Amino acid sequence: MNRRHVATLAFSVSVALGLCHALCYSTVLPDQVAAHFDTHGQPLGSMARSTMIDLQLTVIIALAALFAVAGGAVVKSPRSWFGMPDRDWWMSGDREESTRFDLSARVLWLGAISQLLAFSLFHRTVRVNMGRSASLEGWYADVAIFLGLAAVWLLMLRLRYRRRPASAVS
Repeated sequence: MNRRHVATLAFSVSVALGLCHALCYSTVLPDQVAAHFDTHGQPLGSMARSTMIDLQLTVIIALAALFAVAGGAVVKSPRSWFGMPDRDWWMSGDREESTRFDLSARVLWLGAISQLLAFSLFHRTVRVNMGRSASLEGWYADVAIFLGLAAVWLLMLRLRYRRRPASAVS
């Protein structure tokens, strides 16, 4: 199993997790659910359960489509669209396919962590509506973890493609 397959699996599992979550809770939540929260996570307003589930499904599907299309576009896009140091080296010969698949896998990993953030925030909302929590406590940590992972993702991308590997420099 190569890196792209692992990234595709992680992305698919994160999407499936979100979809299952929405469908599992779609019948057990009250008819009116708290859906608007202040910055401290305290409920401010409500909406119909069906509207919240529709919103959750829309976010999951939109994120999935966005990252799936972006991951596929990396594989099919013209070379001129790639703005990377030493593009002519990275996108030449046998390296081009490898570079494209690596970049596609990286896009799918970013999609997976984005899906997990959405899952976490929706789950916190469900906990409030099931009476298991009085607020969305901890949502700042979820966002901070996401931003940290996104920063690591960006750093790893930058380190990978900042220049040719030492073994390739002649």
